[in-house]
Amino acid sequence: MAAFAKAYQPSLLTIQSSYNRRPNITLSLTNGTLSALADSIAQSINPELDENSEKLWNKRRTVNFFIFGAAMGTPLNYWNKFLERAFPLRRAGALPNSPISLRMLFTRVGVDQAVMAPSGLTAFIGIIGILEGKTSRDLKNKYSDLFVPAILANWKVWPLIQLFNFRFCPLAFRVPFTASCGVLWTLYLSNLNSKKGPTEVPAPVTNEKTPTKHQWEQKPTGVYSKAELVGVAR
Repeated sequence: MAAFAKAYQPSLLTIQSSYNRRPNITLSLTNGTLSALADSIAQSINPELDENSEKLWNKRRTVNFFIFGAAMGTPLNYWNKFLERAFPLRRAGALPNSPISLRMLFTRVGVDQAVMAPSGLTAFIGIIGILEGKTSRDLKNKYSDLFVPAILANWKVWPLIQLFNFRFCPLAFRVPFTASCGVLWTLYLSNLNSKKGPTEVPAPVTNEKTPTKHQWEQKPTGVYSKAELVGVAR
C-alpha cells in the first residue's frame, strides 16, 4: 500500500487538492471518465458487429456511460460523507493509527450494500434507458429481467471491495476507487460473458407497434448485458 502511494503520489496529491477545492465537480468528472473507460474496454472485448461482421464502436453508448458516471459522482460523495459521520471507525479524538471498530466497518459496508447498491443499479437502468429513449414499458421489462440477477452478482463481489475501500481509502478517493474497480469488474464480466455467448434472445418478427419484451433485448443504440450492468452501477 505504501509503495503504491509513493509511486502515484503526484496524481494522488492532484486529486486530493482538486477534491478539497471542488469535491463534487472532481468526483463527477473522475467517475464519468472511468465509467466511459469501462465501457470502451468492454466494447473492445465484446464488440457489436455490423452486417459485414466488422467491429463497431458505439460512441453513443460510451457517452451514456460518461453521463451516468458523472451524474452519480455528487450523490456518491454525499453518501460517503454520511457513512463517515454515521458509522465512524474511530472514536472522536482518537489518534490516526489507533485501532478501528470492526463492528462499525462491517455495519458501514452492510448499510452501503443494502441502500446504495440497489439504488445505484436502479438509477443505472433508469438513466441509461431514458438516454436511449426507451418507453416506460421497456424500462419495466428491463428492471424485471436484470435487476435481481445483477444485484445478486453485485453482492458476491462488492462487499469485499467496499471493506477495503472504507478501511484504507481516504474520503476523496473512495468514489474513484470504486469507479476504478468498476473498470476491471466490467472488463472481467464482459470477457466471461463473451465466452459463454450472448444472453439476449433475438426478437421475433412481429407487426406490433408496441415493443415486446424480447425486442428490448436487441441493441439498436447499445443495450447492456447483465455482466456489464453490475460494474457501472457502482
